[in-house]
Parts: sequence; C-alpha cells; structure tokens
Amino acid sequence: MFLTKAKIMNSSATISYDKKPSTPAEWASFWVDSTIRYLKKAEMAENDAHSSAEYLRPLFLETGCHPRNISLDTLQRFLANVKRETPKSIDAVARALTVLYRKVSEKYPEEAQSRNGAIERFLEFTPENLLARFDEQLRLRHFSRRTLSNYTGSVRRYLDGLGRAPGEDDKHEIETHILDLRDNHKLAPRTVNGARAAISFFYHNVLAAPDAVNAVPRMKIGKDLPNVYGQGDIEKLLEAVTNSKHKLVIMLAYGCGLRLAEIVALRPTDIDWDRGVIRIHGKGSKERDVPLDQCLAEPVRQHLAANPGLKYLFEGSEKGEPYPPRTVQKIYDHACEKAKIQRKGGIHSLRHSFATHLLEQGVDLRQIQVLLGHSSIKTTQIYTHVSREEISKIRSPLASIMAPKKGGHL
Repeated sequence: MFLTKAKIMNSSATISYDKKPSTPAEWASFWVDSTIRYLKKAEMAENDAHSSAEYLRPLFLETGCHPRNISLDTLQRFLANVKRETPKSIDAVARALTVLYRKVSEKYPEEAQSRNGAIERFLEFTPENLLARFDEQLRLRHFSRRTLSNYTGSVRRYLDGLGRAPGEDDKHEIETHILDLRDNHKLAPRTVNGARAAISFFYHNVLAAPDAVNAVPRMKIGKDLPNVYGQGDIEKLLEAVTNSKHKLVIMLAYGCGLRLAEIVALRPTDIDWDRGVIRIHGKGSKERDVPLDQCLAEPVRQHLAANPGLKYLFEGSEKGEPYPPRTVQKIYDHACEKAKIQRKGGIHSLRHSFATHLLEQGVDLRQIQVLLGHSSIKTTQIYTHVSREEISKIRSPLASIMAPKKGGHL
C-alpha cells in the first residue's frame, strides 16, 4: 500500500497527496518519482536519473498498476517499441527498469525476478544471435544451400516483424505473420507454407517451443496441373538458340528433366562416360542417375573441349563459380521470346514437358519417378492428367448418342 505522502509530477503542475494513487496519471507520476529516487541511491546523476525514469512514464500510464503486476508480454512490447522508436534510449530504459525491480524484489521477489528475467532476455535477443543458432541447426541436418537460404530469409523476416524475443506463447503472432504474407505481400499458399515450415523448424529446434507453431494450420494448396509444351514448341525453342552453351542448357533441362538448381550444380565430374549417365545432385541432398542420351553426349563433349578446366559444367564470367540461377532463367526467357512461342511458366516447365512426353511414349510411371527424383509416386502421377495421348484415347459419352443407328440416322 502506498499511503505515504508523495509528489505527483505531470506536465503542468506538482501535486501533493496523502493517499494511494487512484488514476493512471497519478500511478505513472508516483512510479516515475520512485524510480528517480532508486536511481539516485544507485549513484546515478540527478539529470540522468530524471531522464531515465521519464522514459518509463508511457508504460506506467498504460498499465496503471504496481510494477509487479505488469505482464511480461506488456513489458516486452514496451521494450520493443522503445528499441524501434528511440533505440539510443534502450540502455537507459533497461537500467531504470532493472533498478526499479531490484527495489520491488524486497517485497515481491518472485514477480521481480521473472520481470528482470524478461528484461535480460530482451537485451540478449538479436536476430543475428538466433539466426546463427538457426543456421547451425540447419547445417547439422545437412540441408541444401537453397533450403538454408530460403529458411533463413523466412525466419529473418518473421523476427524483424516480431521486434522482440520470441517465446512459447507466440501462436497469435505467427498467425498474424502468415496472414500478412498472404494478404499484404501477396505470396502464394505454397510459398506461405514454406515460410511456416521454416518458422516451425525455428521454434522446434532453436527455441524448443513447438507448441507455439503446432496449432497454426497450413494453407490449403490447389492442385494446378503443370504447364507442358508440345514437342513442336520444344523444337522451335532449340532452333531459336544460336549460342552453343545456352542451347546445351535448354537441351539438358528438357532432355534430362532437370530442376533449375540441378542445372547450375552440374560438374564435369558428374558425367560417367562409360555408363552413359549423369549424376544429379537433387532436392534435399538426394542424388540420382539419369541417362546421357547420345543426342546429348556429343554437345556435352564439344562444350567441355572448348572450355577445359571447368569446375562446373556451366560457368559465367567468374571462373570456378556456377551460373547464377537467374542467368539460366534468362537464357530460357530469351529463347522463348526469340522462338515466338507462348511462354508456359519458368524453365521448370521443360521438366514437366520431359515427364509428360516420356509418359506419352509409353515409359513406365515408376521409371519416370526415378528419373525425376520424386520420393513418392503420387507426385509423378500428376503427369497422367496432362498426357495428351492418354486423354485423346478417352471417348466422350456423347459419342455413343451421336453415333449412327442401324436403319437410319438421328
């Protein structure tokens, strides 16, 4: 109970009272004055004590209660706002709060300890520290370079928006972030789910707080059919490219059904000339062999003969460094433009075309699964829905009605 006489400071006057503070303004001024006294006893200069304590006034005005009853969430949110709006004052604010709660601990040790703990955690929190631990956990599991980059970018964006130390009660904050990605950043559900997976890994393996994200639902993804070129368009595409290296990029993308990341990762040492196969370093650090057809073998030989000593099959201006993925995508884009064919998505559509055309040639679906590096046959089965040959065999039920009848016509 605060029944001692105290001075209440506000912007317009100094007020004396002989009873417990009853309004938020009175509570705020009482605790600002109290903090000033505590800071002075801690041998802080008077001007510094006044300025440090005044930083706490918005917190006391908002809460209007004893400091021991200020919730941990409110305390962290206040600190986050200070760091965002006046970052140079965060040390003074933390010092004032620490001294205040040291005094509070004389009567309420448990409450003061938990709040001082929250202040310490906030000061220790930096996205870089957490992301370093996150990176370590990803590398321990030998995730691919692309996954490292995507996951780190997703978690960094989340932490920047959170603006405070993450904790086990962040379900609402995670849901808000997920909706922001969809509604404001206009990301596709599949991309949003990728960000959710990164945040989930972070809470599970860095914070050991899986409950924060387990209840956050994944977004429903529509099952769009892959875009596929006819073989005539593939022929036009190859004829349009005159640069031999660029043409080989297109040939391998379509002729072996490669992903963009797999193209840039190709090395001369991945080619087994005796067996006639190429070792592909696929998604999720999985490897597979694909056949090096005779129609591809000679162009690859010519490319290597003209460019000896390559570390990667396709290198740009910097020797020993692979083509940037964006460069490969531009090669494909320019080829589509020059061939004057309707572009059906990114270079990944050549992989879709590879799988669909093999199916139309009668290649077994499980063999196609192996060539594509799919873990599940269900992923490969989508190509049965776009196979032109299979679809053309199906007769409409209208045909039986419209067929000529014996003894006359309809």
